[in-house]
Amino acid sequence: MLAYAAKFAVRIPIWDGWSWILLLKEYQSGEKSLFGVLSFVHIEHPYGLPSALFVAVGHPFRYRFDPLCVVCAGFLCVGALVFLRGAHRDGLRGLFNFLLIAAVLLSLRQCDNVLYAFQLGFPMTVALGLIAVYCAVKIGEVETTRTAAAWMALLVFVLSAAMLSSAAAPACFVGAALPLFLSRDKRALRALMAVALAAAFWVGRYIFSIFRHARARPEEAGGAADAVVGFLSVIGSGLTDSRAGSVMAGVVILATFVILLVALRRQGRHAVFLISVGLFSLALAATVTAGRGGMGGIVPSRYTSFTLPLVAATLALLFLWLREQPPLRRQMAMAACAILLGISIAKGTAEAWDSGKEAHTQATTLAAIMKREGPKSAQEIGLLNPGPTSLIDSLVQFLKEEKYNLFASPSLR
Repeated sequence: MLAYAAKFAVRIPIWDGWSWILLLKEYQSGEKSLFGVLSFVHIEHPYGLPSALFVAVGHPFRYRFDPLCVVCAGFLCVGALVFLRGAHRDGLRGLFNFLLIAAVLLSLRQCDNVLYAFQLGFPMTVALGLIAVYCAVKIGEVETTRTAAAWMALLVFVLSAAMLSSAAAPACFVGAALPLFLSRDKRALRALMAVALAAAFWVGRYIFSIFRHARARPEEAGGAADAVVGFLSVIGSGLTDSRAGSVMAGVVILATFVILLVALRRQGRHAVFLISVGLFSLALAATVTAGRGGMGGIVPSRYTSFTLPLVAATLALLFLWLREQPPLRRQMAMAACAILLGISIAKGTAEAWDSGKEAHTQATTLAAIMKREGPKSAQEIGLLNPGPTSLIDSLVQFLKEEKYNLFASPSLR
């Protein structure tokens, strides 16, 4: 994942990435304070934390975008590590199991969130959500009040940070609430109240602020039936980029997850972390569907990061259930999973490699447009961003004057 980001990450702003350049220009001119940056909303996304990270740490890299692409990959890796730790806490064992789940979580089917730095908010939301779920699980396990209070403070902090990373972040509250609700410990119930209050504040603040930025729901989102299809497609997008295939995969994943919950309950197993992660991932998929519906019949890879934790949780629950099955059945099932997932991951890696090459070629073309002296056509500017030509042209001039990004000295490019 990190090597892919280092090789193919796009270093120049493209499309939504120009919002960061405009924000940087306003910040350096004094039009926006750091608080204004943290309050930044991009379309429907509260995008303050990724934007503040770009503004705060970008100067040593002259505001190139590719270092932040590595940060995107880093957040995905952190999320995978937290998931594996939580799965181990729920009783999962075996190197093979952990390697297969890690391969799923770090699948390059989510390559858009690594190629383009502006997507930072999505990996950040997933990682913070997984950390929040783990914190909530720990609150019900610790023995001392002081330790529980520390975990509670960390939980509220992580949830607050998540609410500044994307519009899907309310799903983090859903994932964190379940283990607190299931625990009979009084400290967990107090933490649940704190989470509820934090959710009321942050979601209320988001709803209040988003009205200024709200726009009509796109026509391609479709109606209720399209939303159901889109929901299933997002769930299955981690296994295939085919629209029909992703819908069928979504049905299988969702059905398997529910069946395993019932089967493990009958076995007396309580995999609270894995169940909560599955619910968190489903809530992320629901937020995407609420805004995008059927998504015009496409399968965007940027949303794959939201639902791969559900695939991983379902796989981990399956491995836990198989531990009670006869050895031959267990080995056959695990071999079938490895083969099917291996094919999917290999195909996804090949497609991501092609996407990386295409992105690199596109970036080279756009860099030439940015460097070109004299007037540029609206068509050329539209390749950089479909916004107003004069705005993009002025932002290119800002980068040139400040010697940022593409216009930095050769040693800093």
